[in-house]
Amino acid sequence: MDDLFTELLVPKKQTTVQKLTKVLLIVFTVLAFAFALIIPYFIFAGLAMVLADWYFLPKLNVEYEYSYVSGTLDIDKIFSKSSRKRAASFELSKMEVMAQSESHRLDDYKNVTTVLDYTSGDPKDHDRFYTFVFPMEKGRTKVMIMPNENILKDMKRRMPSKVFFD
Repeated sequence: MDDLFTELLVPKKQTTVQKLTKVLLIVFTVLAFAFALIIPYFIFAGLAMVLADWYFLPKLNVEYEYSYVSGTLDIDKIFSKSSRKRAASFELSKMEVMAQSESHRLDDYKNVTTVLDYTSGDPKDHDRFYTFVFPMEKGRTKVMIMPNENILKDMKRRMPSKVFFD
């Protein structure tokens, strides 16, 4: 048995814009129903705001789930702990290099403009951010993740010339 299966859940920190969006959606919903008491036609605005809340509020609470199975990394987005959507899937044997995000080993890839960020987004966790460069249809892409020790050790064991722990 040379296979490793690991799942890791990484909650994404809400940005100030996301928090403000959440508050504004709720405030406008309450205001629409309050105005409906005075002008009955505002009930339609209130119902429209409820639909907007139903659609947007769950998307503001995101977690990433990494499923690592022997060199394949699947990343799912989980919205409000209730719905899931596949964000990406990577066969890591095709990656070019992987190192901590601030490593000098990624200097040759500074001109890569496409970046996929599947980290918590919290600056306090920055030392746990790893970036790997992956060839895609439209050129190279940098992918930022926060793997645990088991995933890092298995990646290093499978691809010692591509994975670096600086």
